[in-house]
Amino acid sequence: MPLRLIVIGLVLINILLIGWVQSSARLIPPASTVSTPKTPESSPVPHLRLLDKDYELASATLPEARSCYTIGPLQSANESLHTQERLAAFAERIELRQTDAEVERGYWVYIDGQGSREQAVEYANQLGSMGVEDYFVVTGGELENTVSLGLFNGETNARKREAEIRALGFDVQVEPRREVVPQYWIDYELVGNPEMPSDYVIGDDSAARHLSTACPADTAAPESVVAETGTDDSETQPPADDISASN
Repeated sequence: MPLRLIVIGLVLINILLIGWVQSSARLIPPASTVSTPKTPESSPVPHLRLLDKDYELASATLPEARSCYTIGPLQSANESLHTQERLAAFAERIELRQTDAEVERGYWVYIDGQGSREQAVEYANQLGSMGVEDYFVVTGGELENTVSLGLFNGETNARKREAEIRALGFDVQVEPRREVVPQYWIDYELVGNPEMPSDYVIGDDSAARHLSTACPADTAAPESVVAETGTDDSETQPPADDISASN
């Protein structure tokens, strides 16, 4: 009897051991079914690429205010030189230009000889016989073959001489004497708002005017910085004609 119980006990223990082993095997998944988490592939990330030569963003600055003027007419090269020297302390740009102008240089009083040298000499002889002084026969120039009665700075004195000789019975002419003379102008530019005493630059005794003018357009444009996003490392050149224009 005891032996029989021992045998039955061993059989039961084996049955329980086999069942426990089988249940444990079902709880552990096979090696082929266990998956390791996959690391996500790196996705392309847009990046900022600077196209200037130093790869740095330039700080944007607003241009300073420009104002342009001209001074003139100045009557001599010496006066224009002194004006330029005074402007040098204030102006950003100074340019000198010259023009020609026709100006009056007094008044001629004369008797027209009708284009005849003999007639002009005859008039001169008549004036001499009447006691008139200060006259001569013009032998060249615009008033050739006339009898000059004088060149006067003011019109008043010219008209007085005209009346005097006309009272003697002569047909007297009064004509302004004109000359072409050079005149000088100075064009200059101020940047910002410098305090410039115009009376000091021009001078109190000068007849020149101080006029505001339009500033010339800029001929060159500042370099621009271009930013671009992309997914590769290829170089991209900025447009060659990216030029922005500038009083």
